[in-house]
Amino acid sequence: MSPIQYEQYCAKILNHTGWRARTTVASGDQGADVFAEKNGIIVVIQCKLYYSANVGNKAVQEVYAAKGFYNAHKAFVVSNASYTNSACQLASKLGVFLIHHDDLNRLDSLLVSSAS
Repeated sequence: MSPIQYEQYCAKILNHTGWRARTTVASGDQGADVFAEKNGIIVVIQCKLYYSANVGNKAVQEVYAAKGFYNAHKAFVVSNASYTNSACQLASKLGVFLIHHDDLNRLDSLLVSSAS
């Protein structure tokens, strides 16, 4: 699977769960690979398909910037891989969600639990 196919795969999962999700343009996306909306909630997602490394700070920084650029309510990094400790610390501080693509099916419950 290519990175572009992975972005499309993530958007497809969200669309199957009631979100209106679309991939952004390949360049100039301002840090968001997928833009999704449901019930007035806008989320931006940075997708990282990694086979030999953990996802680091750069992905968190990019999606955090995208959250501001797109006026999104929440920001997510989605990957098939794990995350570095540094990425976890930064995401926690910035309120960015770090999830596995298997968790996209339960995005609604992740958002509800974060609100409480």
